[in-house]
Amino acid sequence: AYQEAKRLDIPEVYKASIFVNILDSYILAGTFHESEKKVNEVQKNILNYTEHLSVYNEVTLFFNLALLNFGMKKYSKALYWLNEIINRPSNSVNTSFSSITRLIRLIVFYELGYTDIENHLRAVHRYVAKQDHQYQIDQVLLKCIRKIVGIHDKKKLASIMTETRNELETLSANKTESVTLYYFDFISWCESKIENRPF
Repeated sequence: AYQEAKRLDIPEVYKASIFVNILDSYILAGTFHESEKKVNEVQKNILNYTEHLSVYNEVTLFFNLALLNFGMKKYSKALYWLNEIINRPSNSVNTSFSSITRLIRLIVFYELGYTDIENHLRAVHRYVAKQDHQYQIDQVLLKCIRKIVGIHDKKKLASIMTETRNELETLSANKTESVTLYYFDFISWCESKIENRPF
């Protein structure tokens, strides 16, 4: 589909949108490593894509690149794209989406081995608290990240992650709360830590 989209005789704006959707399909399928060639090409020629995208699709592209890099354990690259979203003007990103992006960035900090993230945790907590709608999932994740930073004992980590996963699974039954899990599978991330396997 990727090569076919490149050959299509259609305006570049449509091609760029197709590529966003192709990257999204890798995320939904969880086939992160299979996306590497496409991700590298998009990153190398990012301006060729963004110049043809709406603000919404540009943010979606950055988010997809962040998640795919995360899935490939390229955490520094994931952090770069998350920062690209967070550093945009506030009126160009939906506030709920912006909250999720900040939560994922905290997880990336954790995966990178950062232990001094208390300021970031407080900043995200304040940001989330200012939103019109308060999601319980956000609070569960903030509590989890605060607990696991700096923990090296695998049994203790697995215990915290099991508790978090169970809370998230309960909340996922609520349609409003489950929206957060559509953007990032926090439950699978918890399970990867419980079972000591890749995300």
